[in-house]
Amino acid sequence: MAAIVADLRFVTGESRAVEKLYYMELTADLDAACDGLRLRFCSENEPDEISGVTLFIDGKKVFCGLCDRQEFTRDKNGSRVFVYARSNAALLVDNEAAPATYVSPSTNVLFKSEAKRFGFKNRLPHLVCEHEYSVVKGTSCYGAINRFVKTMTQTPVRVNCENELVLPASSEVADLDGADVIRFKKCINRAAPITKIDYKISADTPYIRHVKSRMCEENGIVRTRKQNISSLPEWQRQYTLTDLLQSAAKEYYTAEAVINGCRFFELNSSLCYRAGGILPQSDYRLNRLVLTYDENGENTKLVFLKTNDLKEVTYVAE
Repeated sequence: MAAIVADLRFVTGESRAVEKLYYMELTADLDAACDGLRLRFCSENEPDEISGVTLFIDGKKVFCGLCDRQEFTRDKNGSRVFVYARSNAALLVDNEAAPATYVSPSTNVLFKSEAKRFGFKNRLPHLVCEHEYSVVKGTSCYGAINRFVKTMTQTPVRVNCENELVLPASSEVADLDGADVIRFKKCINRAAPITKIDYKISADTPYIRHVKSRMCEENGIVRTRKQNISSLPEWQRQYTLTDLLQSAAKEYYTAEAVINGCRFFELNSSLCYRAGGILPQSDYRLNRLVLTYDENGENTKLVFLKTNDLKEVTYVAE
């Protein structure tokens, strides 16, 4: 069994480890800014107000975040505490960015404007754009940075346990050959992908422009959407269309593994599982991780999505 240690931080400034933990669930998702942690433990007395939680598995820090909710329950079965926390990225999600238009924006400029004051560190690649970039009212500090980075790299921003803004791991390998795999499943979901997007770049023109996936077309999938991108800056239009196609096709091919025990893997790691017919450096990337510990034991659920070459083609048809 893995050594699971949960340290609680209190508003008083004190901290201590949970002693009678009987349930833990850690969820990390590449499509969500924040990781989520749920803890349940026995406690004779109601604890002080909890401000944060740090989780270690086999000595490795895998979560550091802020407490959103705590509950204390006493009944005939005893006294119990429930805690829900989000990773420190919650600071960027919960705070609104100041509306602004950046000329020749960069990751360094956006980091200094939106994240540095919260104590984060910048480990993002130095990206610069020659076009203007606007942050509209209602955008979170995370959204202001993430939209720019994702437009430039097609990859979302992550906040790691050291409070660093990073791109998710791309060179890591989730090697399952030595793991106790309880269940492995591959799925083809043909109801997800979009084959073609009809779009227009001016409000008073018809949908005569098109971008399509030759891969979906060759596979016999027929699914079309209409999109008006006239309000977008020109440099963001192609990304928006490509992102729509790629997002729809994300769950076209998936692989899911359940492992006995708590095993932590970095999101975006490539899958290697020779027993399942998947070799190292495959096109399957870890998109979701769920670690669970309860009275029935420990397990790790991993969801991998295959990176597909959609073979996009853009054309105009009158």
